[in-house]
Amino acid sequence: MEKLLEPTSDPTWVLVAEGYDPLREGIHEARFATSNGFLGVRGGRAVSRGSRWIEPHRTYIAGLFDIPGPEHPIPVLVPAPGWLESRIIPTCGPLVHHPAEVPSHRTTLDMRRGALFTGCRLIDHPNIAVHVRTIGLVSLKERALGLHVINLVVEYGEVEITLEASFEGLGLGLLSERLEQDLGVWRTRNSNKRLAMAAASCLQIDGFDLAPTMPGPFVWSWHWKTRAGQIVSLSRLVVVARGDSQDEAPDRVASEKLGIARQLGWRNLVQEHEAAWSERWQRSDFEVREDPAAELALRFAAYHLTSAVNPADEHVSIGARGLTGDDYHGHVFWDTEIYLLPFYTLTWPEAARALLMYRFGPLRVQGRRRPAWVGAVPCILGNQPTLVRRQHRSELSVPMVTLLKSSAASRNSTLLRTLRTQCCSTGKQPETKNSS
Repeated sequence: MEKLLEPTSDPTWVLVAEGYDPLREGIHEARFATSNGFLGVRGGRAVSRGSRWIEPHRTYIAGLFDIPGPEHPIPVLVPAPGWLESRIIPTCGPLVHHPAEVPSHRTTLDMRRGALFTGCRLIDHPNIAVHVRTIGLVSLKERALGLHVINLVVEYGEVEITLEASFEGLGLGLLSERLEQDLGVWRTRNSNKRLAMAAASCLQIDGFDLAPTMPGPFVWSWHWKTRAGQIVSLSRLVVVARGDSQDEAPDRVASEKLGIARQLGWRNLVQEHEAAWSERWQRSDFEVREDPAAELALRFAAYHLTSAVNPADEHVSIGARGLTGDDYHGHVFWDTEIYLLPFYTLTWPEAARALLMYRFGPLRVQGRRRPAWVGAVPCILGNQPTLVRRQHRSELSVPMVTLLKSSAASRNSTLLRTLRTQCCSTGKQPETKNSS
């Protein structure tokens, strides 16, 4: 337990923020976000937010877009319910009213392990003091899975206490179809997409399980009496499934994957996740001799690039903010191919292929026998492809040539031949090297 709750000691692998700065809290949540290309969670506080905090945790699902209404016809990324809310409540009042009361709070993004760590001491209450450490991640091994573990050590105090874990924002932008104790199904208003979330929580006190009371859907509550030296561990699992049509059953998928995760246990899930990150770093790590600041900056960029893509899904791409925030509404621009694709072509060909196929999909669906750079280009707004008419041939040639060259560089001969057949049925083919 102790080792799993400690971030990497090498400072060139970790990003650290201390204390509370209201002007930078939102920036920190984006920079410290954890993501795997399907599921993204902002790096917000889980324990030390205080009773006065009202903004829910933000969770994002790639491809979960909806059209707000006829007055705003462009699709936007819809946030999913937050699943990290945790409150420690002694009978004589909350431990924390406001995050500014916890100057000892420390947030650490461990890029080597792909996990977010926090730690603080809650000592302002007159009757109890608690040392809190947490680890949170979204699995790079099983992208539907999120994990959060809270470890409490009671420094002093014998008081009756309640620990409550719950979801937030159950009706934030989505319509509820089904809400049970540990399973929820929602749908978007206009895009016919569905979302299922299945969750489980387990609390141990000094190694022994304590059964929760369940006052409502996605609410777990435990009550006990503390003592000095007591060790409390709360582990939470969430599994997310997206349904792109009414024929799919995301609730069944989420429930089945949650059952598998519970059998493995959270420690094994952490180990599998870290092994997946270790494999990725073997292909994409940076080393800069005698310049640790540059090394940290490059690893931070590579961390978010690795976090942003899902090689198993050709129907989504990388938005301007990835899955770290609401800005740009999740919209995808050609910047993805111009600036990001070369990294994946070099380090992760499967991810590069998925991004190429996302762009190629609208061309294939159209089935038009014309050069792609004459008259139309797939302009992606909120991962929903539409055709935008253009007048100038030069505006269209750049992204399509980028696709062709990236296909050649990644030695994806099948995709390259298909792109050439589709895009160059008339007119001169762009020249690319290493096309075999």
